[in-house]
Amino acid sequence: MKKVLSIIVLLGLALLLLTGCGEKGFDGKWSCYEAQIDTHGVESAYRTLENYGAIGTFCQVEIDGDNVKYSEIGTTYTVTDVSRKGSEMVIKLKGSYGATYKATLTLVDDGNSILVKKDGDTYWLERSDIWHVILGFFRDLPVWIYIVAGVALVLAIFGKVSSAKKGNRAKQ
Repeated sequence: MKKVLSIIVLLGLALLLLTGCGEKGFDGKWSCYEAQIDTHGVESAYRTLENYGAIGTFCQVEIDGDNVKYSEIGTTYTVTDVSRKGSEMVIKLKGSYGATYKATLTLVDDGNSILVKKDGDTYWLERSDIWHVILGFFRDLPVWIYIVAGVALVLAIFGKVSSAKKGNRAKQ
């Protein structure tokens, strides 16, 4: 049982070390962390929302391939067209009253953020799906911490195996 548990812990550590590796793309849930919008004279309302942590609701995007859900300041738009070119995605949106808009989404910060430009407004989005929120702390740690933790885990497992072998020899 201890060997199985040790292997599970080792595999978990390996998966943790690989977190963040691989291609970073558009797919996932994204929420606003910074906005530059034309407030049209309602600056105090904008600042109130920003100060109370509601900035994440300014722009939210959920992307799964070509299936895109886009909402902005409480309004959900119908996505009518999606076109991708490298690290840029252009989506055409239709509002509830039939008005059409074009939003340009660009991957920035090595794929960790999306820059959204629509109608003179600019939004910076970060991943907000549960996997990235929980592991966000581990993703931002320096690499040397992972190396030290991995070496310590390997030494602990090696020590346990060595002591178990010595215990079995003593019994014989």
